[in-house]
Amino acid sequence: MENLPEETKKWRDQFVETIWRAQLDAGMKPCPECGGDGELEYERPVVDWMNGGYLEGYMDVCHNCSGDGFVEDEDAV
Repeated sequence: MENLPEETKKWRDQFVETIWRAQLDAGMKPCPECGGDGELEYERPVVDWMNGGYLEGYMDVCHNCSGDGFVEDEDAV
């Protein structure tokens, strides 16, 4: 995705900014859990009988915002 033409990068950045502004104007705020990304790294236990087990990291949809990246701003009146 890094090899995109400059025009495409500029268009993408403008599009993302427009979406963020629309969400903020609609009384939403970026999700405090995922920072507005919509996904988060979680950990799950993996059983390993020889070494006692470990925690494995995996990416999943943010449970706080359901992947939208925004939650309702309860402070805004």
